[in-house]
Amino acid sequence: MAASSSAIAGTTNTVIAIPNADYTSAVSINNNGVLAGEYSDSDANVHGLIRAADGTLTDFKLHKLTDTHVIAINDSGTIAGYSFSPRTGNRQGFVRGADGTTTIFRVPRTDFTYVTAMNSGGDIIGYWGLGSSQGYIRFSSGTITKFAVPGSDSTIPNSINATGTVTGDYAPSTGTTRGFVRNPDGTFAEFDPPKSLSTTPNIINDDGTVFGVYATANGTRGFVRLADGAIDTFRLPANQWAKVVGVDRKGGIYGYYVDAEGVSHGFEKHSAGKVKTFDVPGYVDTTPVGVNLKGDVVGSLETPGFPAFLRTKGKN
Repeated sequence: MAASSSAIAGTTNTVIAIPNADYTSAVSINNNGVLAGEYSDSDANVHGLIRAADGTLTDFKLHKLTDTHVIAINDSGTIAGYSFSPRTGNRQGFVRGADGTTTIFRVPRTDFTYVTAMNSGGDIIGYWGLGSSQGYIRFSSGTITKFAVPGSDSTIPNSINATGTVTGDYAPSTGTTRGFVRNPDGTFAEFDPPKSLSTTPNIINDDGTVFGVYATANGTRGFVRLADGAIDTFRLPANQWAKVVGVDRKGGIYGYYVDAEGVSHGFEKHSAGKVKTFDVPGYVDTTPVGVNLKGDVVGSLETPGFPAFLRTKGKN
């Protein structure tokens, strides 16, 4: 591993690269400072990757003939993700305990089970099928429940909180993509921010607040939807696309946007403040992917070397 650190406005960036890897990516960090991700070796085989808070690295692979893609790690050290077979194109979900015990799962009667998120209790969400995809929840008990927004052509869940409330987006039979919240009792609330051309909820926190982005005629903007349905919006720097990737314990919002030249930049926004852009010096494309409650950010970089990064700050 190669690592470099630099302090920028109270933050420290650590660059993480597996030697001889085609790329290294960090996708999730828990509140204990343990991050999870993946890397592709020189033979293009994808391995799972764990970095302990002290910097110790552990890699793992489900099967020599499949790629191991990591999606999330929670505070117990449980990791969720999916395996991909380059030969058949099949995808199966997996859950890996802190002791290394791994369980493979799939939605019954499908060869395509994709994982998108996991909550603190180990409940996993994702979608299954190609084209007209539908959502599912795999509870920590192993039970799988399928679901779809009524009348939708496809349903993509993106985030699940500790209560089992899910948010995501769906494609109605007519019109553009909309947001939804699925309550633990199976009922749905569908929503759009004002003047939205397409709505993508990205994150739901434990009090039921949803954070995401929506497209307008003048570019992508951010939104915050409270549990009572009230929606506030905020401007982002001029962009082609943006995404919210996490929220800290004080309500700070983190994500990335892609500028007019196609370059990704990280952003953060705190309470009523303006959006602030951040980049890891010396690298093209800073793309945050995960955030913990302390406001520590992990993600990926492009040239040179396509490494991962960890961005930490002082007490939060």
